[in-house]
Amino acid sequence: MSFEHLLALAPAGQFTLPAELIAAEAERVRLMEVSSNLRRTLPAWDGSARAELDADAIRAADNAADRADDRVRNFMRSNGKEIVIQCLRPAFDALIAETRKTCPKDSPATTEAAVRLPSGSRDYLRLERLAERYKAIMAAAQIIYGTGGRDNHRMFADTTAWPDRNASQYQYVEPRGPSEPPARLLWLAHAPDAKPFLPTNAERDAALNWFTTHHSVNLIHNAAINNT
Repeated sequence: MSFEHLLALAPAGQFTLPAELIAAEAERVRLMEVSSNLRRTLPAWDGSARAELDADAIRAADNAADRADDRVRNFMRSNGKEIVIQCLRPAFDALIAETRKTCPKDSPATTEAAVRLPSGSRDYLRLERLAERYKAIMAAAQIIYGTGGRDNHRMFADTTAWPDRNASQYQYVEPRGPSEPPARLLWLAHAPDAKPFLPTNAERDAALNWFTTHHSVNLIHNAAINNT
């Protein structure tokens, strides 16, 4: 898990993180700096008793930094659900609400569309700023989701809406709605079928499991009809 990246995303995504995680990360960074400074300032190994003491100090600093690293990783692994529910989801919901309020559904989502409208540039820039928040929140959610989840195509990363069920093969099914952040944010905020929702890891996997199970049943059913 890229916890450094997660903390760096917080200002752009306008979300908070647990104080315990922030404190643990600050301590990890401090101990890594201590270890780095020792390596940089202590003399090179020369076999002396002093060199042996210096080596022991470096090993102790490295071990302390490793333990601090483990504490941050373990906190994120054990509290991923709480981070989503208490930190990321409120920021996501606030973003959707602000987009609905400040960006009409016909706002231009590309620079090409913006130049063709009287107030297009202003509307596009407003949407683009909000889309930067969206990207930061989604990047943070993906860090929490990690590599162990099954939703590799991100079909349920920000919505409970089912993908296109008419697709002939599961591996070609894509998330419902546009893929580019400005257009997707506008779709999430205004489309009746968007159903915006930032899920926990378990909720995201459960949605995928439900979809794949029913999608497979439908494919078998449709194949049986087509072959009769």
